[in-house]
Amino acid sequence: GTDAPEFVPTAYNFSESYHEVYAGMQNQILVGANSAAILEDKSAGGKLLLVDHAGGMAESQVQHLLFDGSLGGIGSSGEQDPALDLRDVVTGKPLAPSEATDIFTHRVDFFNAATDVDYFVQAVEACERNFSEKILASRETEQSGLEKQAAEAHESQDQEQTLPAKEYLYRNIIPALMPALEACQRDRPPDPVEFIALYMLRHSKQYSKSLRG
Repeated sequence: GTDAPEFVPTAYNFSESYHEVYAGMQNQILVGANSAAILEDKSAGGKLLLVDHAGGMAESQVQHLLFDGSLGGIGSSGEQDPALDLRDVVTGKPLAPSEATDIFTHRVDFFNAATDVDYFVQAVEACERNFSEKILASRETEQSGLEKQAAEAHESQDQEQTLPAKEYLYRNIIPALMPALEACQRDRPPDPVEFIALYMLRHSKQYSKSLRG
């Protein structure tokens, strides 16, 4: 029989897009081999953990968990958690370790891990629960922001209704008419009103019901 092709491990270049590395590793684990062995570079600092954080828990279907007994320490130069290099998968920017504690990371208690057969099961369940709660909280914050924007838009609309007639026209109508008025002033047509009406019909794409966009 033919010899099996030599296995060549995937090499990721972390000077490039972090999200491409994340997508490749996720595909390998979830779709491909269902496992991955990562060679840790001791000279590069803490263990790299990419999370799809985006300031609002953008990824809600996949949860990466790092279990390590050395998490939560302080480095010799004062940096927080030298054992962990936590980064946002889109920007590659470092995240505070507190953003991941018991959501993406769990500091292993060696004694309890050795004496309690359910230790890791309970730890995973706790991380999953915290992950779900943070997703809900981020969605509520997002919804609150949308409701605030809607309220501000409604308030602005109410203010429009109370404007004096002249100010209302100058704010909402004159800016739309200005190009037609300038063209009318330049060309001095025999019928200015008809000229302005035709000008606006011919250039309808540059007008909308809202000038604020």
